[in-house]
Amino acid sequence: MIVGSEASLQVLLEDPQYLGNLELASEFLDYVDQRAGLLVGRGGAADQSTSYSFPHRTFQEYLAGCYIIGLREAGRELFHRASEGDHWSLAAQLGAEELYFNRHNPNLLLDLAYWLNCEPSDPQQQRAVLWLGNIATVLGQEIIQRDADVPDGGARYLERLKPGLLTLLGGALSPPERDEAGSILARLGDPRFDPQMWHLPKESLLGFIEIPPGDFLMGSNPRKDKRAYDDEKPQHWLNLPGYYLTRDPVTVAQFQAFVAESGHKPRDPESLESLSNHPVVNVNWYDALAYCRWLEEKLKGEAQKRVREGRGESLLARTSQGRFESDTTERSGVGEGFPWDGWANLSLG
Repeated sequence: MIVGSEASLQVLLEDPQYLGNLELASEFLDYVDQRAGLLVGRGGAADQSTSYSFPHRTFQEYLAGCYIIGLREAGRELFHRASEGDHWSLAAQLGAEELYFNRHNPNLLLDLAYWLNCEPSDPQQQRAVLWLGNIATVLGQEIIQRDADVPDGGARYLERLKPGLLTLLGGALSPPERDEAGSILARLGDPRFDPQMWHLPKESLLGFIEIPPGDFLMGSNPRKDKRAYDDEKPQHWLNLPGYYLTRDPVTVAQFQAFVAESGHKPRDPESLESLSNHPVVNVNWYDALAYCRWLEEKLKGEAQKRVREGRGESLLARTSQGRFESDTTERSGVGEGFPWDGWANLSLG
C-alpha cells in the first residue's frame, strides 16, 4: 500500500482494525529494520524479545532535539542539559534548526535564546552561551536586530553575546567547543579585529610585539651540524636592528583586505574562502612576501599620518620607519643545529 500523505497515514494507523494487531506491528518493525534502515533489531532469541536502536546517531540526536524544543520549558531543559558536558550539543543545534527551518518559528527560537542568556561563569553557563551562539548563527543577525522591541533583545543581545563568546576561548570548555566559539565569532563579527585597520587586532600595537635589536649567530657550525649546507657557512655574528613581529598568524580577513586593495592574485583562490578569523592557508612564499610588503607600506603611511596629527601611544606613532616581519620561527640555543634529534619527521602516518 502506498500512503499519499501524513494525514492519510494517521487515519490508517488509528483505524480500529489495526489497533493491537501484532502481525502489523511485526511487519512495520521488519520494514524499518531491514528496508528503511531507521532502526536496527538486536536479540530476538526464543526467550528474549528483540530490542531496537538507531543505527545513525545523528538521527537519534535530531529526535532528541525535536523533543526538547517541543517542551513547554525548553529553555530550562536545555540549560539543565548544558551541565552534562557536550553530549547534548548536537541535539541542541539540530533542535534549533528544526524550529527555524522546518517549523518556521523564529520568534520562538528568539525567546529560547533570550531565556538561555547568562554570564559564562562556570562550564554549564559557558556551554549555554555556546549554544546561544549557534542559535544566533541559525537566525542570522538581521532577524535578531529587527527584534528591537524586546528589552535587552535585538542588537543589545548580540552585543552581550560576543563578549561572552570571547570568554569561552579561554574558558573551561573542551578544545573542540572553544574552537567552535571562535568559528561562531567569525560568523557574527569578531570584535577583536578592526575592519578600518585592515582587520588587525584592536590593540595599541595592532597585534605586533617588539623585538629589540641584538646580535644573532647566523649559519651552521659543521663541527656540530654534519648536515650543514655550504651556503650556511661560515657561521658568523650578525647585528639585527629592532623590528616588530606579529603575535598571531595572518587571518583570512587580513589577507582578503590585502587582495581587495592591492589587486594581488593569490596562487590558490581557496586561500580567501575560509572563516574570517581563521589563519590563512594555501598561500606560497610569494603571496606572503607580497602581503608583508603591502602591510608595511600601509602601516608606515598610517604612522606618518598619526605623527602629523599628534596622536601617539601606539605602534604606528612610535615608529614611522619601523620594520614589520611575518617570521614566527623560534630558535632554541645559540649556535646549535636543529632543536630536534636528526631530521624532521614530516609523515602523517
